[in-house]
Amino acid sequence: MRITAKTRRQLLVQNLLYYGLLVLITALVAWLSMRYSIQGDWSANNRNTLSQVSRDAARKINGPVHITAFVADDDMTRAPVRTLIGRYQRYKPDIELEFVNPQTNPARSREMNVTGMGELIIEHGAMQERLQQLNEQTFTNALQRLARGGERWIVFLTGHGERDPYAQDNNGLSTFTERATQQGFSMQSLNLVAEQSIPDNTKVVVIAGPQRDYLPGETGIVLDYVRRGGNLLWLTEPEHASTLQPLAKELGIKRLPGVVVDSAGQIFGITRPDFVLVVNYPDKDFMRDFNEFTLFPQATGLVADAKNPLGLVPVIFLQTLARSWTETGPIEGNIEFDDNSTEVAGPIDIGIRLTRGLQQGEEPNSATQRIAVVGDSDFMTNAYVGNGSNMLLGINLLNWLSHDDDLISIDAVSAPDTQLELNPNTVSFISVLFLLALPLILFGIGITIWLQRRKR
Repeated sequence: MRITAKTRRQLLVQNLLYYGLLVLITALVAWLSMRYSIQGDWSANNRNTLSQVSRDAARKINGPVHITAFVADDDMTRAPVRTLIGRYQRYKPDIELEFVNPQTNPARSREMNVTGMGELIIEHGAMQERLQQLNEQTFTNALQRLARGGERWIVFLTGHGERDPYAQDNNGLSTFTERATQQGFSMQSLNLVAEQSIPDNTKVVVIAGPQRDYLPGETGIVLDYVRRGGNLLWLTEPEHASTLQPLAKELGIKRLPGVVVDSAGQIFGITRPDFVLVVNYPDKDFMRDFNEFTLFPQATGLVADAKNPLGLVPVIFLQTLARSWTETGPIEGNIEFDDNSTEVAGPIDIGIRLTRGLQQGEEPNSATQRIAVVGDSDFMTNAYVGNGSNMLLGINLLNWLSHDDDLISIDAVSAPDTQLELNPNTVSFISVLFLLALPLILFGIGITIWLQRRKR
């Protein structure tokens, strides 16, 4: 190709156009990168990305949130706090983060009653939360507590062999109570013989598997609370069917005779047929977050009557599989359904929630009364609350009963690749390799090179 003045001008124009477009595109990309951000998380279980529950918690809390972190003036210490809070700020920009060095500003520490280095104070309006340990679970739980906007008193009735909310043995509810407290609920035990009334600020009354009958006066107190529109969680059992029978009649709830059995548990290594797995959740709105099974040891079947004295509207939310039935005989040896008995073939309803609109003069805390009846109390005990979605079910029941429909449970995001576990043989091999074999190999290479050079 012959280069002429014309071709030189054409090449100059092309070069100018090329470099001009290159500069323009570079500037555009730089502008876009300042205005928008794209992140990717390749860590195990996406542990560096907020869960959907945390995102919802950040979006749903109304108004600005101010965080004061009492941390030393050290980038290594402050960076993790800034990183985690920054993830929440992407979904709630009015979260403000302020760092205070308690060593150089002791007056501010005394003013806010700070007890130690690393403490975080989260303020939302007139409410305040304090965190000694910062991670996604604790911070989201704090946001949920702030979002509630006030105390939620959960009262556990006692004195009749009910599950103890503070007992740490297998039959106690301490694990569940601890999680519920983290979610912002306040727990209290109440013996009606001693108190003879239910406190006015009670949000939900819990009757967790009583083993002995209530006295007539105690039953009257419970019935009066329900008739006035109080919210109730009743965990009943197959035994002692006469317990609180007047309450069952008032709610229009009938307990089926026998124990619900199902052999499906053998798939999960459960050998007892009276340990029922539930995977059917007919009420999709209430059970929308459930994608696992729930386990109910020795449950009783429930039947709801829509024509109950209080006009409560029943909705089934827990139902066993079709192959289950109510076994009225001993749970031993080979058992099978008996058509010629009072046994009922599955699916069996074991969870029913009831609602009704309240009239003027009834419970003033809300316009709707909410009651949930579950045919088992074992699922919330320390021995079984960790199975499947048992914990999530219990927390969601309290959220629904206290009219906090938008607040749900959050589990810690696991990180399986943060620890390296080696067996003793592997540790010995690595020790020999790096402490003995590798130095000997390097020494041998050095001797070989030295000998080769001497021969030259």
